[in-house]
Amino acid sequence: GGCARSSTRAGRRSASMLMLLLAANVARFSLTRGVGALAQTAPRTRIASAVRASAMHSVPARVVHEPLFRRTRPLCVVSDSVAVLTGEALDEAISAQGLAVRALKDATAPKEEVDAAVGRLLELKAMLPAPGPVELPTNDKSPHLLRVRHTSAHIMAMAVQRLYPKTQVTIGPWIDNGFYYDFDSPEQFSTADLKKIEKEMAKIIRKKLPLRREEVTREEARARIEKLGEPYKLELLDAIKTEPITIYHVGDEWWDLCAGPHVANTGDIDTKALSLESVAGAYWRGDE
Repeated sequence: GGCARSSTRAGRRSASMLMLLLAANVARFSLTRGVGALAQTAPRTRIASAVRASAMHSVPARVVHEPLFRRTRPLCVVSDSVAVLTGEALDEAISAQGLAVRALKDATAPKEEVDAAVGRLLELKAMLPAPGPVELPTNDKSPHLLRVRHTSAHIMAMAVQRLYPKTQVTIGPWIDNGFYYDFDSPEQFSTADLKKIEKEMAKIIRKKLPLRREEVTREEARARIEKLGEPYKLELLDAIKTEPITIYHVGDEWWDLCAGPHVANTGDIDTKALSLESVAGAYWRGDE
């Protein structure tokens, strides 16, 4: 009777509200920032146009065709027509469609609906501009890169002396494509040792040891170097004509004569960006 019909209508309203809430949770983002993720009524409902200018293009991001999406069942977002988007609106549409695809898969929706949503996602991704030439940072243009390379050289020297305590260090500067350090060691290094040294460097990096600058007198520097038994450092000290003498410490374990600059701590180095590539013979200052 009337109660049954009223109950049915209430049930439909509840189901409709649930469907809209689910849809909102699947693809939630602001209509004021770009293209709406879901049309919440009939397929012909107008979807808000994006008006914010693209960061990559001089023309405003906009919807050329509409509607962009339509809802055919709860959690289902499929392509209704091809829309051409640019800039921020495109990024947001890709993000929303990706959420919709994931929701469809989580809800075990029919394969054809998942395929349609994935197809729309691919259409959106195809609108991304082709990447331009990549300009790699250089020491001259990136002070941070220079610090990273310089600190990496010190970490490598520290790792080598941990693994091979009889090794003496000489110079270890940054260069245009990385860094190096010259060592004097009774060990004959080979490429097989590089991975071992890299692992030790990773241990030092993970400890997030601070890089600390210290100024000392020439006499104090000489006394410390003689205590270490590092004759090459004595030669380097004699070549320094300015005072005070600057030393950089890596934690409390290792130090070297150095003018800097360096990163704040070893944790600022990305272990995935480090790779020791080669071993080569060297003569101290070209003296055979």
